[in-house]
Amino acid sequence: MTITLVVAPSASGKTEYCLERARRVLEERPLQGVWYLVPDRIQAAATRRRCARVGGAMALRVGTFGDLYQYLMLRGGRPAPVCSDPMVRRLVEEAVQDLAAQGQLPYYAAIAHLPGYVSTLRRRIAELEQARVPPATLSGIGRESGPALVELAKVFTSYQARLQGVGWIDAEGLSQLALEALELDSRLAGEIRLLAVDGFDSFNKAQLATLKRLGETVPEVLITLPGETSLQRPAFQRFLRSLGRLQAAFPDAHLEGRDLMARLPRSLSHLESGLFQPGVLAEESDGSVAFVEARTPVDEAREALRWIKALIVRDHLRPEDCALITPDPERYRAALLEVGEEFGLPLRFSEGDRLASAPGIAALLDLLEMPL
Repeated sequence: MTITLVVAPSASGKTEYCLERARRVLEERPLQGVWYLVPDRIQAAATRRRCARVGGAMALRVGTFGDLYQYLMLRGGRPAPVCSDPMVRRLVEEAVQDLAAQGQLPYYAAIAHLPGYVSTLRRRIAELEQARVPPATLSGIGRESGPALVELAKVFTSYQARLQGVGWIDAEGLSQLALEALELDSRLAGEIRLLAVDGFDSFNKAQLATLKRLGETVPEVLITLPGETSLQRPAFQRFLRSLGRLQAAFPDAHLEGRDLMARLPRSLSHLESGLFQPGVLAEESDGSVAFVEARTPVDEAREALRWIKALIVRDHLRPEDCALITPDPERYRAALLEVGEEFGLPLRFSEGDRLASAPGIAALLDLLEMPL
């Protein structure tokens, strides 16, 4: 088994390197399984489009860890229905309501009815499941640490009981079941010839355990990380921790520091190299970085989209190769939609519309707010 950890700066060609390796494997053995894992659906769609443009990798299976878990469960003959996020939230909310009504949440009684409390609990439960911490272990820790963890363990236990009662699992539970199935039968991954893991800068315990188990079965595993092989810069400290965990999981892995320079304009490259570095010297911009001051979010949206429109018209840049990043998507959404329609630029947001913005829901809310 060959495990390769590829460390190189962002925008230096790691994805191109992985896709080229995948194409070579598929050319040699077209019927062999090649998996390409990315962090989310957005990156999966972008990778598929990239493969379609380049060609030669039509049989490549691009997906997330969740897709891989589902594949392993199907191979093991144990397909499992996965709860949607709204359903998971509802189950957590029901668990909190029942425990609060029974007086079992005295520590959090004052906030147990608040929606923010339920959202926070959902995130904490997901983190516990990803870390492979069962409710019983958390309860034992809670008895020594205080009532906060004790009550979290109660909600965790009640939530999992409800989940099992409806016969479904959540996304984090899927990872546990898939890993258990893989530990019982390593042949579930027998058809995978190459596993490429690209676009991640960290891995949770369930993902690391899955990679470690697959590394014992899959002939070739390729994992990329951003940064440099030394990773001594302050900006790379989080990546250094991720690299350490991977090397602990794969002590015999080959660390490959790609001799690739970041494909960035000179000004952006200078900006990246100076992140969190003391004593960085100022450098004259080459025009790739510009600062624009605007009075309102609408003016900011107009200037940003005007700049993108000019690049599309004058430099023949493709709209799908353009990105606009905002500190607060909800604050800028209406302005961007308005200006985008004015400029004839179709926009796709990484986050969906809020439910309250749907016409039917908005009308219902207005109706409820009417004085009687």
